[in-house]
Amino acid sequence: MKAAKWVMRAITVVVAAVVLCVIVAAAVLGRQARISIKKEKNNNVKSAYTEYVETVNDVFGDIEVKAAPDMDIVLNTSDDGRCKVSYYNSDSVVHSVRVVDGVLSISCVDDRLLGSDLGFGDDPYITISLPKGRYGSVSIETETGNVSSSAQLECSRFDVYQKSGDTFLSGMTGNNINIRTSSGDVTIATVRTDVMNVAGKSGDFTIMNVDAGSIFASSGDGALTGYNITSGGSALFESDGGDISVEESDAPLLDFESQKGNIRITLLTEKIFKVESADGEISIPGSSLATNQQCTAASGSGNIDIKYAN
Repeated sequence: MKAAKWVMRAITVVVAAVVLCVIVAAAVLGRQARISIKKEKNNNVKSAYTEYVETVNDVFGDIEVKAAPDMDIVLNTSDDGRCKVSYYNSDSVVHSVRVVDGVLSISCVDDRLLGSDLGFGDDPYITISLPKGRYGSVSIETETGNVSSSAQLECSRFDVYQKSGDTFLSGMTGNNINIRTSSGDVTIATVRTDVMNVAGKSGDFTIMNVDAGSIFASSGDGALTGYNITSGGSALFESDGGDISVEESDAPLLDFESQKGNIRITLLTEKIFKVESADGEISIPGSSLATNQQCTAASGSGNIDIKYAN
C-alpha cells in the first residue's frame, strides 16, 4: 500500500513538472512571437517613411514648429554653422519647411486615420540643427511627442505646448521660458532666463542649475524636484498631490505650496519663515532678524522640513 502511494506521488510530481515545462515553453514561445510581430510592425511602419534633410539658407530670427500629434522634436547645435531640418515623410504625413517674414516655419499635414504610428522606433520625427546665435521667439507645439533641446540657444522667448510628451531643456539662455504640459515629465538643466514659467497637471518636474529673475513651477499631482535654483526676485513652487524637494536654492522671496505632499527645502541664506501644515509635522530653523528675505511654506497633510545648507 505504501509503495503504491509512493508511486502515485511520484507520478503526480512528474505530471506537474511536465505541465509546468509546457506552460513555461508556451510562455517563452508566445513572448518570442510577440517580439517578432512587434519588430515586423516597426519595420513595416518605418519602411513606409522616407527621411529628408533640408538646409535652410534664408535668414530667420523666429522659429515656429507645429508637429503632428505624436511627433518628437529635437533641437541641437549645428556642427557646420548651417541650419538643417531633418524629418520623415510618408503618403499620409507630409512636412513643410519654409521661411516667411523672418520666421522659420515647420508644419505637418497628417492624414493618418489613427493619428499615430505606434512603435515607429527610436528615430526622432523632426530634428532641427541650429547655428549658435541669438534668436527671437521659439514656439513648439505637439501633443504626445517628446521635446528635447540641447542646443546652446539664446532666445528672447521659448514656448512649449504639449499634452503628454516629455520635455527636456538644457543649455539655454533666454528672456522668457514657458512650458505647458498636461501629463508629461519636464526636465530643465543649466538654464539662465529672466522669467521661467513651468506648469503641468500630473507629470514630474526636475529643475536644476537654473538662474532666473523669477520662477513659477506648478506640477499638479506630480512631484517637483529642484537643485541649485537661484532667483533674483521671487520663486514659487507648488504641487497639488506630489512632494516638493528643493535643495541648495535661494531667492529673496520663496513660496512652497503642496496640498497633500511633503515639502523638503535646503536654503543658502537666512530667511524670515512663515510655515503652516494642517496635519503634517513641521521642522524649520528660527527666523533671522538680520534679513527681510522671506520663505513661506504651506501643506495640507504633508510634512515640512526646511534647513540651511552646510
